[in-house]
Amino acid sequence: MDRNELLYLQSIEDYPLVSILMPTNKKNTDGQQEKIRLKNLVQIATKRLQEEFKNGQIKEVQDKLISIPDELNYNVNADSYAIYIGKDHRYIYELPFPVEERVIVDTTFATRDIVFAVNRSKRYRILVLSDKICRLLEGSRNSFKEIKNDRFPVKNKQQEEYNNGMERNTFKGLPKHQVQKDYFREVDGELKHLDPEGKLPLALVGVERNISLYKEITKFQGKMIAEVNGNYEWAGAPEITKLVWPEVKKYFAEQREIVFKELQEAVGRQGIAFGAEECWKMAKEGRGKTLLVEINYKFPAIVDSLGYELTGTSQSGETPEVIDDAIDELIELVISKGGDVYFYDNEVLKKYKHVALIARY
Repeated sequence: MDRNELLYLQSIEDYPLVSILMPTNKKNTDGQQEKIRLKNLVQIATKRLQEEFKNGQIKEVQDKLISIPDELNYNVNADSYAIYIGKDHRYIYELPFPVEERVIVDTTFATRDIVFAVNRSKRYRILVLSDKICRLLEGSRNSFKEIKNDRFPVKNKQQEEYNNGMERNTFKGLPKHQVQKDYFREVDGELKHLDPEGKLPLALVGVERNISLYKEITKFQGKMIAEVNGNYEWAGAPEITKLVWPEVKKYFAEQREIVFKELQEAVGRQGIAFGAEECWKMAKEGRGKTLLVEINYKFPAIVDSLGYELTGTSQSGETPEVIDDAIDELIELVISKGGDVYFYDNEVLKKYKHVALIARY
């Protein structure tokens, strides 16, 4: 899922909307345990709906829920599932990490785990550089596919003319390194067509000389997040991603550390909010730039009639006026207003009341 899909999912408002989060047991290869487990979660959801609505009012939602356990394709590689059901909606996502099992009925879908997946599994591209052909892969974490279309892979036509590939120091009066730069400019141009605004980060794979030449000419300065040296011109996607992912993972961890230091330096200034209630107000005002939140932190709450005041509550989330998890709503709010979200291990943000928001101004 990309950010646009996430924003669409978060934009849906109706009642009731049912969110089911379910971890899997990878040792169970036939999916039978997951099927039984999911049926139990569906029963919990339908019971909550029946307690609040008459059967005729929620028949479409109930029918969708009841059909899912038999229709789901149980993937042994999925760590968990996020299932979202409404009168006019049915979305199922496989997540690459375990989640806490829960059933939520609310006016919006509980997307925190999807946000986490997008945040910790950000899509990026891998550009494999070589003298004769440049390849492009796209995906997230360590799961990638090679892009094959009318733009990629890009063959070095000048190299083909270059005396059938024989090594020389010049070509048509140009030094060989200049010929290679021209070729990489062509590659960079094709990449620019695919991603005009440079939205996706880029990892580079190739011999040191080629990486250096490409970095001199690319229009994607500031977008490169990792490098792997070596000749992998014809290596398969699994081999390449196995080499690249540890370097990219290191980069993302460094980014989280940079944001955490920004939070520490911002303490004492007005442009920062601690705790769900303060963060909510700043986010509603549209001032939130960067939200930091612990992975499993939850905050049941009630919002006032104007939507600006959030108050924590010990009441059951099964009560309609209670938001099951205001942190999930806060995450959606920050993203909808163009902010970013970073997740941290539990207790890392304890001194900041487990959640903090850095202002834009």
